Amino acid sequence: MDMQEALFERFTISLTVKDAQAVHHSGDCYPDVCVAVTISYIASQLDEIGPEAIRAELVEYGAWDEEELKNDDDNRERIVWIVGGNICEEL
Repeated sequence: MDMQEALFERFTISLTVKDAQAVHHSGDCYPDVCVAVTISYIASQLDEIGPEAIRAELVEYGAWDEEELKNDDDNRERIVWIVGGNICEEL
């Protein structure tokens, strides 16, 4: 598998190039991100990182308010979308 890393302040997440491109493209990425967070190797990384670290990372983006960041499932989707973007920009 051709894995690429996205580095954050608190953690690193790896995706295959194919999965990164699947969650970061023109148009609506939401359906693809919803699928990606259920892929076992992605879900296990998110589980290991934990909701607090993901929330703390997302707070720094300033794109979501405190109420929005209370939803851990949405936060998992947000961080995977960001990971895909970071990886695609590096390719």
